[in-house]
Amino acid sequence: MPVIWNCAEREVIASDKKRLIVDSFTRYRIVEPLRFKQRAKVMSNFENQLRTFMDSSLRAAAANFDFQDIVRDKRDELIEEIRKDINQKTKNFGVEVVDFRVRRADLPKENSEAVLSPDADRTSSRKPTVFAPMVSVLPCRSALLLTVMPPLSSPMRGGIQR
Repeated sequence: MPVIWNCAEREVIASDKKRLIVDSFTRYRIVEPLRFKQRAKVMSNFENQLRTFMDSSLRAAAANFDFQDIVRDKRDELIEEIRKDINQKTKNFGVEVVDFRVRRADLPKENSEAVLSPDADRTSSRKPTVFAPMVSVLPCRSALLLTVMPPLSSPMRGGIQR
């Protein structure tokens, strides 16, 4: 029966020098219990080794793929390369890696905040756009129909900003 090992999120650098936070897990099974006992002695020793194997394999594989490949285009190839590498390293422990998966691969929090929030230089030169909706009431057969329309100067109406 396979065992699931969750690994903590870790930062890796893609081939295009972009940093990513990767959350992953692996499923493995002990195929040679005697060898496992001789090499690992206790489960915590193996888990520490597995964490090291996962980190090194993930970092090495990520260095061969760029950001877009890791996040979207070649994720399956990346996962398979990592699984094979970890499996090769765990053979000495009598363990077979059944599966390796990346739950999430995102930009670091600082990068995400910088992308999503405007910085001071950009906002100081522009006036903020205020949307004051116009409300109109149109009669309907059984009830009144309430519609909300953006002001004429709104970009949604194709107007000119002041």
